[in-house]
Amino acid sequence: MSGNTNIADARSLDEIRAEANAYQKNAANPENSAWVSANAGTGKTYVLVLRILRLLLSGAPTESILCLTFTKAAAAEMSNRLLARLAEWAATTDDDLTRELHGLLGRDASAEERHTARCLFARMLDAPGGLKIMTIHAFCDRVLRRFPLEAGVPPSFKVLTDEERSAAIDEAITHILEQGAREPDTALGKALITVVANAGESKFHELISAIIAQSGNLRTLVRAQPTDDPFEGIEARLRATLGVGANDTEISLIAALESVLTDTQITTAIATLNEGKSTDQKLALVLAGARGKSGPDRCAALIEALLTKHLEPRSSRYITKAIRDGHPALAATLDEARDACADLEARRHALAVVLASCALLRLADAVIQHYEEAKLQRNAVDF
Repeated sequence: MSGNTNIADARSLDEIRAEANAYQKNAANPENSAWVSANAGTGKTYVLVLRILRLLLSGAPTESILCLTFTKAAAAEMSNRLLARLAEWAATTDDDLTRELHGLLGRDASAEERHTARCLFARMLDAPGGLKIMTIHAFCDRVLRRFPLEAGVPPSFKVLTDEERSAAIDEAITHILEQGAREPDTALGKALITVVANAGESKFHELISAIIAQSGNLRTLVRAQPTDDPFEGIEARLRATLGVGANDTEISLIAALESVLTDTQITTAIATLNEGKSTDQKLALVLAGARGKSGPDRCAALIEALLTKHLEPRSSRYITKAIRDGHPALAATLDEARDACADLEARRHALAVVLASCALLRLADAVIQHYEEAKLQRNAVDF
């Protein structure tokens, strides 16, 4: 039984290998347009090398072949593999070359193909510019240098290195921060105050860098606004999206939150709740912290009494059944205040998000503009 199982497993493995080889040969055939998706180390570069070899064997001029990779290391790896393979073909025996070409082509190679294979190494070395294996960045650089006016880039531009780009962005960030600090009453200065209040220095730099990476999207968003100040338009859209009123301010929302219960209502509630169980008495104690207070202190006490730690309305059990049944009007008043408190607190937090987001976008846009101007002055571009 075990012997039969092993044979079956071996056959299955052979079938898998045969299927994989068939897929590789299909992708390596230059007459096919192929997309290859596979994990790292599973043979994508190997298949591409086979494809190039078949192109060369078919007589394609070396200078007409272009290979693009993501990294310089991958480009060097492909070039080394190709040259090593062609060097082997130039020096190997006729029998070995015949077997090599049969494995590559899936058929016996003609005498002309065998002769071509022998000469490919020398032809590769003599080709003007060699085989073009380059990164996508290098390819884009070459195209832009040939057509700078059509691409809208300065002729004879310089491509910033990653280090130069980071340094230029850091300089732009520093410049905008200093400008905002010098002009606290301007829109830029107010934006800086808002952002500093919501993010530390390291987090701020991280957020700005993330927005700069999407600078094209930000510029498109800014240009799409109908107002003279585009960030006013962005703020209006964010307010509508997050359920914040057009006239809502931190002051107005706090004032409304303070008023969900009057001191008279709080006094009545405390007296009634103190007659109830320990749960009711605890609620009375917290409400007492709001009576006679104003501003953040009053709001904090009301929030603690009426909302959960996640700022959601407390369940109906925050008032015992005895109080609810015996004093339905009081329970209704507290429930109404609870729901209003939850709504106002949600709007207050949403407003903070809106204002912080708009402030950050305003600063990021200023940084991007300064960075773009610096690139223009240096006749530089980046990727």
